[in-house]
Amino acid sequence: MLFKRETTSQVHPELFTKAIWEKAEKMGVQGVWGTVEGMEKNSEDGTYQLSIASRDDENDKTSLSADQVVVAAGPWTGKLLKSLGVQGGGRARRIDGSRAHSVVLKTAPGRDLPAQALFTSIKEKEGGSAEPEIYSLSPLLSPLAVSS
Repeated sequence: MLFKRETTSQVHPELFTKAIWEKAEKMGVQGVWGTVEGMEKNSEDGTYQLSIASRDDENDKTSLSADQVVVAAGPWTGKLLKSLGVQGGGRARRIDGSRAHSVVLKTAPGRDLPAQALFTSIKEKEGGSAEPEIYSLSPLLSPLAVSS
C-alpha cells in the first residue's frame, strides 16, 4: 500500500480547475479565457503586456497589462515559457512532461478498490519504451470543495 486513505486525496483535473476558477472570481479575480500569443515585460515599471486571442474566436484579440503572471501549464510550462520568449523563469523553464493516460473505473456503490499501484516498464521491439502506472482513484462523484 502506498498511502493511507485518511492521509491521501486525489482530484479530478477539470473539476479542480473549475472550482479554483469559481473561487478566484468570488474573490474579485478577473480572468480571460484564451491563448497567450505574446508577453513582454515593461522595463520601466516591471509590468507585463500580454497579447491574447479569444478561446472562442482566434481573430478576437485583446491586450492585458499585469503586475504578475502565473504560468500554470503543468508539464507544458517550460515549453510555454520558451515559446513566449520569457527570459529567466528559473527552474520553471526546465519543467517538461511526457504523454500519459488515465483509466478511471467507477465501482459499484459501497465497493472500494484496493489502495495499491502497479508500476510497469514496457520495452517495444522497435526500441521505444513506456512506463505506465496503474492505480485506483477514489470515486469522483462530486466537485471539489475549495476553502479559503
